Amino acid sequence: MYQWQSSPTGQNIWSNISAPSGSSSLAIGSQASSTDYQCRIYVMFPALMYLTSSVVTVINAYCAPRVVSCSSQDTINDFILMGEVSTQIYDLATGCSANSYDNRTNESVSLVANTSYAGQVSTQYSSNEQFAIWIDFNDDCIFEASEQVASRSLNATYLTPFIIAIPAIGSVAKTGIHRMRATLAYNLAPDACDAFNTYGETHDYTVNILTYTPSIPTPPCAAVSVGSASSLYAASSGTTSYTCKAYSWTSPRTGSATLAFQLRNDPNYWYVDDVSVYDKGVQMLVNGGFESGSFSPGWTLTGNCGSYSTITNVTPHNGTYCFRDGSTGCADQISQSFTVIAGQTYVVSFWTATPGTGSGISISVTLS
Repeated sequence: MYQWQSSPTGQNIWSNISAPSGSSSLAIGSQASSTDYQCRIYVMFPALMYLTSSVVTVINAYCAPRVVSCSSQDTINDFILMGEVSTQIYDLATGCSANSYDNRTNESVSLVANTSYAGQVSTQYSSNEQFAIWIDFNDDCIFEASEQVASRSLNATYLTPFIIAIPAIGSVAKTGIHRMRATLAYNLAPDACDAFNTYGETHDYTVNILTYTPSIPTPPCAAVSVGSASSLYAASSGTTSYTCKAYSWTSPRTGSATLAFQLRNDPNYWYVDDVSVYDKGVQMLVNGGFESGSFSPGWTLTGNCGSYSTITNVTPHNGTYCFRDGSTGCADQISQSFTVIAGQTYVVSFWTATPGTGSGISISVTLS
């Protein structure tokens, strides 16, 4: 039999945590201060006696998230959150973690107090999932109700937008580096630590709450205001050298938006590079300069007529790579989706070039 005991660190005042049991492991939901732990191992034969383990001191411990299982695909499969100063959490296809918990604190994002941010999350089960996020602002290893910064329901396996609202610095929000917990639970409101969660999963991340508002990047060329119009740019010709286009677009809704380039160039190629969408100081796109050398992460290619669409190191505007499209007979499309907030203004910019001329050239750029 095993008898677990605890004592305030260094005081050697031992109290039984629970009744003796056959379990050699101990799970503690949380602790408020530094604590020593030991285990007495009782032996019944040839006579009753016990052995005492070495003392283990736990200075700080986060409550262990307790869910039954994510094996039925109740997972946090994708988690995307874009932050300030080019920080981002872009955590994709993580699947079901051991014990329904994944310590992802190596993934970090910087956010500013009194500001809302748009993110995306997906699960692998298609209905009745609930999702929530907490930030341990006071670093007491407990996720309190006042520290919840986001929640929403999920009823699909595709990326679903959510809004995370960081409070103003004060009684709740504190500057500095903190732990951020994301929990998904099936068919009930998730709890960061409680055993009421049944099926689901928890991820822990790191967040840095900044003490200042980062500067807003200046677009590479003058931005044209288009209001909430979905069409940003359309043309049937281009220039041999790269030309910059920039637009100021105001979102008519909160949810998901898609930036799409539709390109056709029967006699030659289109080149696209250095695509960006800024929400104040937050870059909403990933791989906007195609510097991964592929469409992934971020971009989706559809309608590749003739298989002439590729990421290439031929004629980039900046860096090593750009997107080259030589679609004939129809228009190809590359697109990337991100979360927008109603009334928020986003600055879109990109560079294009084409050495071709003729009736088979077209480009259309939309945001909707």
